Order: sequence, then C-alpha cells, then structure tokens
Amino acid sequence: MRRTRFKQPTVHVNGHLQLTRTGVVTATYFVTPLDYGLRPDDEKESIVAPAHKSLIQAVPSGTVFLGLVAPMDMRQVLQAMIGAADIDELEEYAEECSAAYNRLLFDVRPETRVHLMCMPVLNPPSMGSALTKQLRGREHHGGRLLTGEQTRAALANASSILSKIDDVFGFHPVPSQLFAWLWEHNLTRGVGMVPPPIDGDGAAPSGGIGTATTRAAFEPALLDEGARTDRPRHRRLAWRLPNSRSPVLKIFREDPLEPPSYQTMLTIKSFPSGGMAFPGGSEFLAIVDGLDLGGGDDSSSVSVDWAMWVERHSAEDTIRKNSAALRRLDEQVGQREHEASFAANSLLDRGMQLGEYTGHLEANDGESEVVFTVALALGAMSHTQLQQAADRIRTAYKKSHIEWRQPIGAQVDLWSLFHPGAAAPVAWENFSHITPSDFWAGFVPFTSARVGDSSGPAIGANLLSGHFEPVHLDLIDHVVNDFSACVACSGDLGSGKSYFLKSRCLDIVDLGGQFLAIDGTAMNEYGRLAAAITDSTEVDLAHPRVSLDPLRIFGNDHSTAVTVSLGTLLPLLGTDPMSDPGILMANLLAPSTRREHEITSIPALHRYLGEYTDRHPGDSVEATLLRAMNAIAHLAPVLFDPSLPVLELTTPATVVRTHGLDLPSFDEMKEAHLYRRMGAPKLLGQAMLELTAVLASRAFLQPNGRFGALVTDEAHRLTGSPIGTRVMRDFANDGRKNGAGLFMASPKPREHFRGVDGDLVPIRLGFRQPNPDLAHAQLEWLGIDPATNPHLVKTVRYGLSPMNASGKVSPGREGEAMMRDGRGRIGIIKTFGPARQHRIDAINTTPSLHGRTS
Repeated sequence: MRRTRFKQPTVHVNGHLQLTRTGVVTATYFVTPLDYGLRPDDEKESIVAPAHKSLIQAVPSGTVFLGLVAPMDMRQVLQAMIGAADIDELEEYAEECSAAYNRLLFDVRPETRVHLMCMPVLNPPSMGSALTKQLRGREHHGGRLLTGEQTRAALANASSILSKIDDVFGFHPVPSQLFAWLWEHNLTRGVGMVPPPIDGDGAAPSGGIGTATTRAAFEPALLDEGARTDRPRHRRLAWRLPNSRSPVLKIFREDPLEPPSYQTMLTIKSFPSGGMAFPGGSEFLAIVDGLDLGGGDDSSSVSVDWAMWVERHSAEDTIRKNSAALRRLDEQVGQREHEASFAANSLLDRGMQLGEYTGHLEANDGESEVVFTVALALGAMSHTQLQQAADRIRTAYKKSHIEWRQPIGAQVDLWSLFHPGAAAPVAWENFSHITPSDFWAGFVPFTSARVGDSSGPAIGANLLSGHFEPVHLDLIDHVVNDFSACVACSGDLGSGKSYFLKSRCLDIVDLGGQFLAIDGTAMNEYGRLAAAITDSTEVDLAHPRVSLDPLRIFGNDHSTAVTVSLGTLLPLLGTDPMSDPGILMANLLAPSTRREHEITSIPALHRYLGEYTDRHPGDSVEATLLRAMNAIAHLAPVLFDPSLPVLELTTPATVVRTHGLDLPSFDEMKEAHLYRRMGAPKLLGQAMLELTAVLASRAFLQPNGRFGALVTDEAHRLTGSPIGTRVMRDFANDGRKNGAGLFMASPKPREHFRGVDGDLVPIRLGFRQPNPDLAHAQLEWLGIDPATNPHLVKTVRYGLSPMNASGKVSPGREGEAMMRDGRGRIGIIKTFGPARQHRIDAINTTPSLHGRTS
C-alpha cells in the first residue's frame, strides 16, 4: 500500500521565529481573540470589524491564520479556581475546589480554541533561474540555522508589521515548544490531543522563548490519502487503484501501538451569491463552534480546526488587472451582441460584477484585495465518525448558503495548510476566493465568546463558545479591585435562579465571607442551606429565638441605634415623625435621655412609658404612644421580648425567615390608597423585613475585613418600599467600597429591580422565561435589543433549559442562562451548583412525592 511521507517544514526555530525548508523565515504569534458573543451590533461594527480590517491590510502575502481546538490545561483551570485564596486556611474551599476540579475533568472536559498567526517576515535571497533552484534543492535555502543577522532583520520586519495592526489583538510570540506541539497536534487530531504550551492568560510560558534545533523533535508521519490501508488485502489489483478514492487521510504514527488519526479537509466551494450581511451573517467560522459533532455511539467527539491562507494585492494592481479584464469582456460582448444566449447574458453579468468590484476599490481609500483559502480539518478515531461529522457541517451551513466540499486528491495539500511555514502548493490557490479587505473584515475570525472572570469559583460552563470552558466569578476579587460585587437573576419559576444564588452563597462562605439571606419560602430553603454550613444562625420572625432590637444590637453606637429604631418603630406604629408622638419618641431616644432613664432597649422604652403613665394618668402624648406600642407588642416579640438573646451578625450564614408574617404585595406598597388600607399585621411584616435589610447594611457596609452579602430571592419584597429600595441601592452604590455585595432575583427585572440596578448591578443572569412579554423585558435588561434579535427571544423562551416531551427539563440542561458579566460581555452558560453531594442535597428544592419518582 502506498503511503505519503510528509516532510514537516521546520528546519530551525529561534523563539517564535522559524526557518523553513524553502528558506523563508516566519514569525508566529498567539492572537488574543476579541470579545464577541452577544455584544451589541454597534460595538461589533465600531470595534471588532475595524480591528480585523487593520489586521488584513497590514499582514504580508502568505500569512496563515489558525484556530485550533485543544483541551484546556486542567492545572491552569485549578489554579484559576484557587485564585488568591489561601487553601491551607480555607479547608472547605479546598475540598470544594477538588470536587469541582474532578467534575470538570471527567464530566465537562473543557476545551479551548487557540488562535495563531504565522506570517513570513524574511524571504531567502534570489537563487537564479527555476532550474538552478531545482538543482540546488529548495530545502537548503538559508542554511540549517538562523543567523544573528537573519534574526535581527526578521524581528525588525515583524515589529514593523505589528505596529500597523490594532493592538487589541494582544499578539504574544509563541514559545519554541509550540512548533513541536503543532506537529503533534496535526498528527493526532481527534485522537489524543494535549494542551498547548500556553499560560492561562494567553501568553507564552515563562522561559519558553529560546533557541532550539527542532527537526529531530518532530516525529515522522505517514499519510494514507484515501485510507487505502483499510481495504481488505485479499482484493485483487487493489494496488492499481488511484491513490485517493475518498476524501480522508489516515495518519500513522511511528509507534505501531498508537492509534491512527482519521482526518478530512473541507474547503469552501461557494459563498452566497447575494453576499453576507455583517454582523450576524458573515461570521461563518464561528458556526462550527456551536455544532455537536459527537460520533454516534463513540463517546469521543470530533475535533474541528480551521486555517486560512491569505494573499494581499494592492488596489492599484487590482484595478489595473480588472480594467484589462473588463476590456476583454467588452470585446466578447461586442462579438455576441446579436446573440440572445445564456453565454451572452453570463458575460454581461460578469462584466457588471467586475465593474461594481472595481468601483468599490476605487471609491474606498486604503482598500486592498484579499485572496484567501479556508480549510476545516476534522479529526476522529474512525472513518465513519469522521464522515458523519463532515455531513453535519455541510448541513449546518446550508441555511447560510455556504457550500463546503471535500476535494479528493487534495487532502494532503490542504492538510499542509495547518503547518506554519509550509510551502504553498497549487491547491491553496485553486480553492481560493477573492474579496475586498473591508468585506473580509466581516469574517472576524479572531473572536471569542468569553464571559466571566479570569479566576474564582467555577460557576458554570460556556455554552456559546461550544467548548465548555469554565466560567469563573470572583466577587471578593471584585471588591478588592474596586468593582461591584452585585448579582441579579431573572427567570421563570423553577428555571434555576434560586439554585444559582444559593450556590454562590456557599462560595462566599467557603472563601471566608458571610451572607444574610431573607427567606420567605414555606420549605425554608435557605435554612436548609444554612444547616449545611458549620456555623450559621437562623431567625424566624414569626417564632423568634433571637431579638432584632436595634437599641440592643447597636449598643453604644447611639446614632445608628436611634436612626434604625425610629425608622422601624414609627411606620409600625403608624406615627408621623413630626407628630407629637413621633417627636416624643425621638426625644426619648436622645443619648442623654436614654442614659437618664436607662432606655437600653425597646422593651425598656415600653416599660418607661408604662411607668410614666402610671405616675401621670390622663390623656397625654406619652399615653398615646404607649397605647400604640401596646397594640403591637404582643405581635412583635422579636422586638419586645427582653428575654431573647440579641442577634449578632458574626456567623458565616444568617437566614431570616419571613414565612408566617403577613407581608404586603408589591402593588400595596406602591399604591398610596392600598397602603393606607393595610392593617397592623402587614405593617408589622413589612417593618420586620425592612429592619432585617437595614441590619445587614449596618453590619456589612463598613470596612470590617470580611466580605458580606445581602441575599433577597424575592427582590420585590424590598424594592416595594422606599426603605428597602434605599438599602439595596446602598449595597449597589457602596458595596465595592466596603467589601459587600448584593444578590437579588425576580421574574420581572424591569419592574422589581427599579431604582436599584441601573448600571450598579453589572453581573446579570437571565434564565428561561416562556412568557413573551417577560422574555422581551429580560433581554432588554441584559442589554440586548429584542427587536433586532428575535432569535434570542426564542432562545430565552425555549432554548434555555428546554423541556422534553415529558414536560421536564432535558437531563443535563438544567440551569442554563444568558450571562452579562462585569465587563458587559454577554454569553450563554450552564450554571453549576456545588460539586459535593451533601451540599447538592442541601440546596435542591425539587420535591419528592410519595409514589412518584423524579
């Protein structure tokens, strides 16, 4: 059986500079992809496309762009999860990190797309005629080592080129080890790939820029185009068949125990005749990242890399060439002017297209022509799995009117496109396409769907990128670096927003912080969460075991004690602050009066009024205030029972239960006529709720060396009142200054977060929302225009955590959400809960009913 021995192009490497067999010196760089995802269209048009235009107008002809899928380095993922946390001190977080690491390693198996640019920066000196070059042997051009003179000239040329490109791409020189990794990657695509030598921030590893003679490090490879070695040996005359009868490469390793890699190369046959709109239609390379290319019963997925070779021609040369072509077309049209044929019409169409193209180049200063060839490299463990994936790709691109082909006999030539420094075969030009540079910029190949932070707990996996990279969120790092640590969630009931918030509460505790959660559920879901935490406090306002008396809680902080007490008692008593009873209470709580009459608590204040009226019977202001307090004292033991110990917000978790209190509705709090008709029970319930929020603000909104978060899963309970809104706004405004955060959730973000969020709550998650009006409002709240993105409205309603035929969320799809991070980037993620089972059990609220399995 005939096999092709492919000669790798590298002769010598010095850091990111590569001397090739043809004598050309290339420079290879990591390219930092630009944030894309679901960012607004105007930003894509004003930032991303112009950056790509500056790129294509600066790179020299022969540049190759690469997008390679590789597994993530799990050591770097673990380092990112640990971040700045002291895991020797934070034992719970160390255990959770370990369990989360195993979940990522064995269940998620995240990948990443490595973006590279390889450009020629130094050409060999002329060697005379073509016959002379052939006789002397092309691979000997430039010698065996990069000389110092060549290196200096190549670096100077590369620096000059990069200076003309928008610096948002953050080019990093690759380490010398990458060239051997690239060779290994191309040999094992879809079989046994390893992470690239790259740091977590996209830079080359320290110490990686050195000199290496690399040819000996490249393992020889045998390429069987057409996978002829898979044919039965007993077939007669099989050796007489052409070298390739199917578009597949079977790549053998030197070690016979290593499994072969089956690969196929696809290249574009045609683009839509009507062009592709940008943004939203021209980003064709991003489509492959969203495809599920798993191979049937085979548990392994198919790896898909892309490569693009570009040649660039000046507008002047192109216009001159096109003008000559137009003259020839005019002559041909003139010769056929008396015909009414398809050929004559075709000539006219070609002339019009060529004229429009030339006019575009003439009308746009600085424009150039780009000739490019695109190839997809698919790798799998079997031929069948590979072909199924190729068919899925062709089908997926049909709606975009882009046609891919698998050219037979050109598989090796297209495979060589993925090797930086490879000599360009004729096939690269045969499968090329032509477009102006501003149209090419609409392809935006160097983009990503990154979302979240660079470190911190792994709160989910990135779904929009298609590679399931961990999404990190480090709220404590946010406040340390003077950013907001406020998180808001929206979505339908059961969509996962409460599960997400409870999971983040555990992250806070594990990292040494604390939270206070207001829980209005009958099942006490946050109480169950607190029970899973070693040190926690639960306060049941209907059956209290601790006191929320602000005079006792704040002790000698007279100003805070008086302010909170008046803010709690006066609305509860229905007393205006400027009425006689209101003025009397303010006077009684003055520091001197408190000391004189030993008013150290609300029960002491109540007792003093009783003693005063006993000594001074009759109708007085004191008697009026006493009657009002008598009416509510028995309803509010959390304030009036002196035997209860005072609440101390020192434990990691504090849960305040409001179930059992009669709370007003959002409308009753917002409508004056409804508010006036509320009875004492609802006034008391709202006062207790507001008092809880105020206590959290007084405890957390001060520099105490510990992160603290207020958690309200029913945000409208607080935002319905001026006091609650003010407290939540204080967290949003001042939390970053005091090491505090705010967690809130509601199915109606525009209505229930009003007065709180604005730009002060940057981290937002939108879960499934079937209601069309609420889905539109949720997208607007996330920063997406639903009118121009109707497909995302459909995603929010049906695509996030979709229901299966049984009316349940499809297994594995729970907790999906659109996320807007602190930088304003918007993506789609699958949120994670805790990684340890006892914690999962503590926050799971799915009921189990007798006789019915879940």
